[in-house]
Amino acid sequence: MKRSASLPLHVLAALLAVLLIPAVSSAETLTVMNNQGHSLPGTLRDAVYEAEDGDIIVFHHVLDGSTIHPEYTMMVEDKNLTFDASSLPNGITISGDSNKDGVGDLRVFDLSLGANVTMRAITIVDGKADDGTGSGAGRGGLGGGAIYCNQSMLTLEQCTLSGNRAGNGSVDDGGGGSGGAISLFGGR
Repeated sequence: MKRSASLPLHVLAALLAVLLIPAVSSAETLTVMNNQGHSLPGTLRDAVYEAEDGDIIVFHHVLDGSTIHPEYTMMVEDKNLTFDASSLPNGITISGDSNKDGVGDLRVFDLSLGANVTMRAITIVDGKADDGTGSGAGRGGLGGGAIYCNQSMLTLEQCTLSGNRAGNGSVDDGGGGSGGAISLFGGR
């Protein structure tokens, strides 16, 4: 007579409990150490690209009071991120003046596809949304020079938005964008 092997009930229950508990991901803290606008390691753009859902992006003390000039709009899609400069006594400024000529030429942040972003103690200046395209089949100017929030959530804590502007309208296709600093489309 063959005997079948079986596990004691308490061992089987413990194994099932371990297998059925979802894996818990732990948030990481990414530190921006370089105020250059490119995708080099340690830049804000690199941190945004490398960040995973739930991560926190902080700024190294050597950047206290400095300005970051990203070369491109920073896209945050479908993830929860926190940008936190609250440990810097003089804060951090992020400028839409990518070529540092004194005139804003790009939108600073584009949040979309269910992003949930919190920003703390950050100043965003000189962001500029795209202008209208014209030529009869185009569109009017866009809004949200600092932040465009498309079907996403945005929380600002002790932040300053200054000198940001919507895009200009085109001659053929309508007016300029609305919301020089922030434009919400299906977000909150």
